[in-house]
Parts: sequence; structure tokens; C-alpha cells
Amino acid sequence: HTEQLFIPYSATHPLRLLFFGDSQMYTLAAGMHRALQDDTSITIEQISVHSSGFLRSDYYNWPKKLEQVFKSKTDDQAFHAAVMLLGMNDHQSIRDKKNIYTVETEDWEILYTEKVKQHIDLVLTYVPRIYWLSVPAVRNQKYNEGLRYLDALYDRIAQAYDPELVIRVTVHDFTAEYG
Repeated sequence: HTEQLFIPYSATHPLRLLFFGDSQMYTLAAGMHRALQDDTSITIEQISVHSSGFLRSDYYNWPKKLEQVFKSKTDDQAFHAAVMLLGMNDHQSIRDKKNIYTVETEDWEILYTEKVKQHIDLVLTYVPRIYWLSVPAVRNQKYNEGLRYLDALYDRIAQAYDPELVIRVTVHDFTAEYG
């Protein structure tokens, strides 16, 4: 039995977090910066790209960008955790050179799950823990139904990982209640 050493975070040893995702992450990270204000025991680096997701690496290649960010850090700059919010734009069919995979079909789920896991596996190579935020509720009912489908799929994908490494955080109920 090994005892785990607890090192408190402080201004000289801050908790370093990477927030990354789509436009919703931009808003969330900005709110976290405001909430933390002058608290130097937590630092947040934020990368958000509007209209991005797990799906369209031809539009924005998250794995490539994340690899660059992680490799640019020295050991004392490494992140202690990542907070991820992606997928708001992913309820759509996938087209490759040969096929079209229709959203919500078994073939689509298999291909999409591979894409999502590629992102998670890459992040876990460099960061000990991911807090994976659920997609929020939206007012448009059809759009919201697609997001609920994706979120249920994300829950199933997360179950393939150690729950200490990939932690799902539900924001849907909060956004549904408060708008």
C-alpha cells in the first residue's frame, strides 16, 4: 500500500487546467476566468474554436492542435487536468472518400466513436484526468434532440474508460433549468 502524496495548489504551484472545445467552451472558460479573478492557485489555458467538434478534422484538426499544445509544455508547465466540451456541431452525417454514414445509424456510431476515442486517448497521453462536460440544453427542440442523442453516446463512450481518468460532468440539467 502506497500513500498518495497530497500537494496543495498555490500561487507558486498552481493547478494548471486546459479548457478546450467549441464556442460553448469559449463562454465557459471566460466565466471561469471571471470567477477566479485574482486566484493564482489555478491557471487556465483555453482553446476554443467555433463550429468545431470531434467530427470534422478537415475543418479543425483538434488532435493535431492538442498534440502541439502538449508538446510545447515543459514538465513544470504540464496540465494537471483537461476540461473538454465538444460535439455541439456533430449531429450530422459523415462522408469519407467512399461512403456516407448517416447520423444515428450503427455504422455512423462506430466511426464517430473511433473519432471521439482518438481525442480522449491523445489527451490522456499527456494529462492525468479529463473532465468531459455534457453538451448543454438548447432552445431549438430538434437541435436539442440531436444533442441528447450525442450525449447518450458520450456517456457510453466514457464507460469504456476508468472513471477516475474520464469524468463526465452533466451541465444539461443546469442549462435546461436556467436557460
